[in-house]
Amino acid sequence: MTTFTELHRRALTDADDMIDELTSAMMPNASRCVGWTIEDLVCHMVGQNFGFAAAIADGDADRSAYRARSHTLWDESRIALTTAIDGNPAGEVRLVEIREEAIPLDAVLAIHTLDLAVHVWDALGDAYRPSPDIVDLVLAQAERIPTDRGDDAVFGPVRDVEDGDAWYRALGLLGRSGQTSRATTAG
Repeated sequence: MTTFTELHRRALTDADDMIDELTSAMMPNASRCVGWTIEDLVCHMVGQNFGFAAAIADGDADRSAYRARSHTLWDESRIALTTAIDGNPAGEVRLVEIREEAIPLDAVLAIHTLDLAVHVWDALGDAYRPSPDIVDLVLAQAERIPTDRGDDAVFGPVRDVEDGDAWYRALGLLGRSGQTSRATTAG
């Protein structure tokens, strides 16, 4: 059975591959995250890597640990993250951006796997599709996120998906619109 650590590592490799494909000319292009360029998205991902690394290493991290940082720090952020996971990670981790209570490390890795996979799609669109086991994990995590979201929610309104594709269903639950989804009212 594939572990959360292995799935996370593969999602991180997918993100590495995406970063390698990006050129400076692509950075100002719009991403699928409304209002964000691809550069904004990668800067956010770098900050998330550093924040998750700090939280995994210490069991908690201040909100400022997750702040967006230069896209040029991607390799450094990835190394910090994998070092934290491969070192002596906390068994329970508080993710200040998600909840007040600490959660098991496997849940933290599942959450960050969702973040990585969806953000790679946000940058590359339908040219990216994660492996089926990562899709299953992302869908399971997406199904846990409340659908009655306010205007300041991290994710946009839920979108209906017209076919049974698990990846597009996960994207729709996260407010993204893949090639087979359409906007709908959340709630």
